[in-house]
Amino acid sequence: MKKLSGQDLDREIGNGMKLDAEGCRLLIKKLESVNKTLEARVEREKSKRAERASAISEYKTEADIQDAYGYDLITDDERRQLLEQLETGEKYVEDTETRASVALTLLRGFIGKLSREAASLEFELLPPEEQAKRLKASEKFRERVQKRRNQKGEK
Repeated sequence: MKKLSGQDLDREIGNGMKLDAEGCRLLIKKLESVNKTLEARVEREKSKRAERASAISEYKTEADIQDAYGYDLITDDERRQLLEQLETGEKYVEDTETRASVALTLLRGFIGKLSREAASLEFELLPPEEQAKRLKASEKFRERVQKRRNQKGEK
């Protein structure tokens, strides 16, 4: 096995890190396609649930229920019950987990981790001066954000 000098070793490590970062970016690009497919599937499932929930009730919106109550077509108890059913239907549409929605959540988490890994590798490949410059800019940004949050908290 050939012994590498310090400079050659650094170059080899740098090449490996660059290759890893590029691999992460390629994988992210491929996974974005799967992400779009899953997003479309989740939206289709949500639309079907919305149709089912809407078909159940004669009154489709809160305004319809309030109008019916205003015209004495339903009692106050019926109004409350219908509003509760409407709210439950909305929760059913928005909050029901499916295999596709769970897969989408997992995939987004994985893509986020890959993206952070690629960014970290790319940062490590920068010259020390550029790293320091970016860290300083990042710190200034964090301070501005914190200042805005503090100002909003005072209001």
